[in-house]
Amino acid sequence: MADREICGHLEKIYDVEVSPDLISCVTNAVLDEVRSFAGGFNVNGDCNSCGICRNVCPARNIMIGDGPPMFKHQCESCLACIHHYSKRAINYMAKTQSCGRYSHLDIGHTEISRIYKG
Repeated sequence: MADREICGHLEKIYDVEVSPDLISCVTNAVLDEVRSFAGGFNVNGDCNSCGICRNVCPARNIMIGDGPPMFKHQCESCLACIHHYSKRAINYMAKTQSCGRYSHLDIGHTEISRIYKG
């Protein structure tokens, strides 16, 4: 999303004016941290390469080839890939293996996948 689009959303939602320069400064300040976050994903043997993780990723950060999913460096840290696959095949570092998985009861991976295809 472009800086000017973000400004438009902030004005519409919160009725505040924010300069595109401010949006750029904030975005650039956290970009390295977000990129380093993307390197912590791992896939265990429960993965069957079904593609759910790829389909629910808003950043299109996940590729499925002949083996397990591969993560590029465009992660937005939403964790949809972790939460929408019931077998707990994708985890972040050693932090999420024993944690619950959460998704909205009325909006599953099929609906999210349909939205992101468009």
